Amino acid sequence: MTSKNLKILLVDDDPLVLEMLGTILELHDFVVETAENGVEALEKYKSIPDLDLIVSDMMMPRMSGLDLIKALRVQKADIPIIIQTVNSEIKVALEAIKSGANDYLLKDEVIEDAILVSVRRVMEKHLLEKQNLELMKDLALKNEELETSNRELLKLNQLKSNLLGIVAYDLRNPLNSVIRFCEILLNKEFRILPTEQDKFLTYINNTSAEMLRMVNKLLDMKGIERGKLELQYKQCSLTKLVADRIKIIQVMAKNKNITIHTEFMEIPEIECDPIRITHVIDILMSNAMKFSSINSNIYVILALDEHMVTISVRDEGIGISEEVIAKIFNPIQQVNFIPEKSAKSDAFGLAIAKKIIETHHGSLDVRSKLGLGSVVSLSLPIDTSHLERTTG
Repeated sequence: MTSKNLKILLVDDDPLVLEMLGTILELHDFVVETAENGVEALEKYKSIPDLDLIVSDMMMPRMSGLDLIKALRVQKADIPIIIQTVNSEIKVALEAIKSGANDYLLKDEVIEDAILVSVRRVMEKHLLEKQNLELMKDLALKNEELETSNRELLKLNQLKSNLLGIVAYDLRNPLNSVIRFCEILLNKEFRILPTEQDKFLTYINNTSAEMLRMVNKLLDMKGIERGKLELQYKQCSLTKLVADRIKIIQVMAKNKNITIHTEFMEIPEIECDPIRITHVIDILMSNAMKFSSINSNIYVILALDEHMVTISVRDEGIGISEEVIAKIFNPIQQVNFIPEKSAKSDAFGLAIAKKIIETHHGSLDVRSKLGLGSVVSLSLPIDTSHLERTTG
């Protein structure tokens, strides 16, 4: 350890001792400050923030070396202290060590060599202790970061498991239906009319497309979690996007005798990713259809204000409790609207929808009451020229 620029405060009521020890230390490149008693030493400690070491006499007027140590340690002062004493004060010196001194010296004929050895030994030990403390702090920080990473990994692993479970659950029934219809078409014992064949093939085609959409949603969700959601902005008409999706879902609506009502304000074209926005509209419409009662209504409204365009889908279905609404955009949790019927929402679909809309600098909102239906609304900015675009 080099002594250059290390600053030492010498405390002694004997001017000759101060001069002698100060000369010894300065000859070995230490920077020396002096004080004549403990009170003055405390003042110097407060006014000289870069002190490295205090070498203090034990017996001094106004404040002894022992009282100086106690005062410094009460203030949580992290500075090493060496006590000087005579033979008759050894017991007091040992008490000083117990009170927080780092070493003690005997005032005798070998003081010149002894003080240099003691100073270097104490400073090396203090430096090692500080380095060890920093290492412990760094280790604690790394452990905390590791625990945080482990929690995130566990969360993502649970997300993956739940998403796979949802997909498996939702794919089982349509896949069984596809297999059953294929078996009928391949079985020559069945006499199937051409019109029935077309009906079966149409069902197989539609169901397969729906299963593909489910898998794509899963892949989308994994991409979103990795921050890889890519948007391809184009000028497009939301009115046309919504109208086209309504035409497709009308087939499902007829099967449940559900009437779809529309109320479209005149809305200008906006810049967005039409494929992603269509995906969101599909999620909102399919959820409304899934949880609507037979012989009910669905209302699709396009509205416009000064800065935002809003698409709202309102149904007359079972409604959602406040507890479920709090979880509805969390893909990790299964959301059951009707537990006794195991009616599961498109949990990861809604999480994807929210991410897509937020990436467009918009918002997705759900309002509902049990037994009174639900309203899901997405809002998008009309002017995106001043907004940062996320493309990946």
